[in-house]
Amino acid sequence: MDEAGLPVQDATLSTIRPQWLRTRSILRDFLLRRKLITQWREIKMERLTNEKGMAKFRLRNALGAMGATVEKDGYYQSVIIFKAEDSFRSPVWLPYPMKKTVVLKKIRNPIPLLKGDMYRQQPFNLEIPLGFDMLKNEWMPPHGKGETEDMVVFVQKFPEARRPLPWASVQFTFTGEANGIQKIPDRLMTRESVFSLPYMAFLDGYSNQEVTVEFSSDSEGKRYRKSNLGDGELCFRIRTQLDEEQNVISALYGVFLQTEMRVQGRPTTAILKCPYFINPTPNNRNLEWDGTNLLKK
Repeated sequence: MDEAGLPVQDATLSTIRPQWLRTRSILRDFLLRRKLITQWREIKMERLTNEKGMAKFRLRNALGAMGATVEKDGYYQSVIIFKAEDSFRSPVWLPYPMKKTVVLKKIRNPIPLLKGDMYRQQPFNLEIPLGFDMLKNEWMPPHGKGETEDMVVFVQKFPEARRPLPWASVQFTFTGEANGIQKIPDRLMTRESVFSLPYMAFLDGYSNQEVTVEFSSDSEGKRYRKSNLGDGELCFRIRTQLDEEQNVISALYGVFLQTEMRVQGRPTTAILKCPYFINPTPNNRNLEWDGTNLLKK
């Protein structure tokens, strides 16, 4: 269905069906033992959605999970994952039948945007906050070639922390009058779409509060990320100019991909990376990216 909840007809639902190879030979057995081949082959299957926006597959064996894509001209591709459980009491994978509702987002007005990553090759001094220029994707001197400080970032690591306590944290605030950040509500995200963000950044509602993202891991080494704003992407506003009545007359808008923030390094050092997008045209809140990066390298 589309964003209005209406069915999308003639969309292509595609998946890969595994087919077990039952024929055996001395050569095939040798290659299987060496793991040079697998015991199944992949067969691509396609279906078109009907007037109700529905399409279905019938598979003999999906290996417990199946991925599928949904595509149509004029829409962004969506990806869905079906997961099932085997049961000795049931002849089919459970739940049966497996149903998924997927949203196709229309391609409206994609434009070039500036994409940065905040990547710093040299380890952070864990005792000193650093300024960052978002339009240049540069740290402020003497750590980089930035010219205008848009945010201040403070990275901490706790090498003696015991699981599941956090072993690292990133704190950042946006500088400048009326600049700030806010979380994008989950209801406005379309996770299954290749364009999961809202089309437009928010006009107001920005707060210059400090954002803290903590990183921890469990006994099995699985890593976790926790933010005081909650998990999800963040909308921000920078370079804001106000008139005498404190109304916004000029600003730049963008999105901070908090879910892709990474901290790496040794026990006493840290290297940060976090992608973000900015629309460099003042007062243009469009976040629909066409893949062209305007960042000057």
